This record gives sequence, structure tokens and C-alpha cells, in this order.
Amino acid sequence: MILNELDRVASIGDLEALRVVADSGRHRILAELIASACTAAELAARLSIPRTRVYYHLELLERHGFIALAGYRDAGTAERVYRATAASFRVDRRLLGAAEGSLNDARAQLLDAAAEDVRGVAPDDDSLLVLRTFVRMNARRRAAFRKELDDLLARYDTSDSDAPQMEIVTAFFAVPAQ
Repeated sequence: MILNELDRVASIGDLEALRVVADSGRHRILAELIASACTAAELAARLSIPRTRVYYHLELLERHGFIALAGYRDAGTAERVYRATAASFRVDRRLLGAAEGSLNDARAQLLDAAAEDVRGVAPDDDSLLVLRTFVRMNARRRAAFRKELDDLLARYDTSDSDAPQMEIVTAFFAVPAQ
């Protein structure tokens, strides 16, 4: 199957697939393939990952339906070009509610993966911004905030091919009563 266009949203239907996409390396590759179709060599160069590692990640992402073959590019030999199967992926809540673990465990796993990425950032890297704040918002203002955040991320969701890939992690929740 050769992929022609992206679905808007795809569902992550099982815990194994969630574990595959929660890996930081695979998540970075998937983000690149959402932005544009790429070969393994292009991904290796853009993300500074050894090509053998890229092939490993591509195979897992393809097996779980996150990416698909988008065509071939001739660079002396025919190289496979990959593309994400959707512009975004959402965890199927029914799966997580019925399976071992919970939706919050899945969310925490994503935050843990991001925390591990932060640990790998050089202490003097001025691109790192970590904020934690507490605010009070009623339901109407929470909905407005989420919409503004979605709009902001969409505005910056263009690919600057000459710029480093940035990771944005957001956790927005009511603080449990103590």
C-alpha cells in the first residue's frame, strides 16, 4: 500500500502500540513524518540518529500503523519514502479503561518519556523552558484556555526544515484535594 494523504486523527487501539509511540526516538521520527514524507537517510540526518536505528524505529512504527510507505525516491538506488498515516494520534479511551492500566497511566508514561528527554538536554541549553504554575479556572475558562493552546500549537506547527526539532509537553489538570 502506498499512502497518498493523511487522515486527520487516528486512534491508538492497543497498549503495545502506545508503548511504541511513547518512545522518544520513535515519537520524534513520527513528528517528522507528520510534517513531511522522508527517507530513512533524511530522518537520520535531520534527527542525528544512526541510520540503522532509524530503520529499527521505522519498522515498529509501520507494523503498528503509525506510518506507511508513501513512495520511492531515486538517489542512485530506490529509497523508500515514509509518511505518517495521520496528522495526529489519540489514545482510544475504551481500550485503556478496559485494559490493564488506565488512561492516566498512559498519560504519565508520556510525561515520563518527556522527563527523560529533558534529562538529556545540556544544562546550558537556552532552548529548554520548563514552567510549572497553578491557576484557578472555571469550566468555561478551562475550555477557552485549551482552545487557545490548540490554536497556538497549530500556528507553530509548520516545519522549519533548517531548525532543530522542539518538543512541547503539556499537562493541564485539576490538582487533587489534599
